[in-house]
Amino acid sequence: MVEFGGARITPITLAKPHVDILSTHLERLYNEQCNASQYTVKDGDFKLSTSGVNKVAKLTLNKQTINLKLDEIKYLMTMFYVVRNQLDLFLSVQQDLMIYVTSALSSTTYVTPDSNLSPLINYTQLFEELKTML
Repeated sequence: MVEFGGARITPITLAKPHVDILSTHLERLYNEQCNASQYTVKDGDFKLSTSGVNKVAKLTLNKQTINLKLDEIKYLMTMFYVVRNQLDLFLSVQQDLMIYVTSALSSTTYVTPDSNLSPLINYTQLFEELKTML
């Protein structure tokens, strides 16, 4: 789940399949924007397109659209792999996260995670964050 939005824009939340599609097509979107060409990718309610004339790409999900300027697409091309890798990592440890959160929420003292849970999660910090929300 990756969220796109702005100060005055309701964010669009992309699920993993849409993140993968966006990642795959970023370079092509950029090139077509540079050439003022039209380009469209559609997958169900998810759509990426360039307008051609004004060099703006549109990211649409369920009839909600966000415009991406040329420099924004270029920025995404340089860093989106990090976002995609972080999402993959989160999804790989999501079950361990939920197991720990379920046990930690019912405790007033720090819960030591089971040894079979992912070492990629900072459980001490997670526990402290959980306690501030209660």
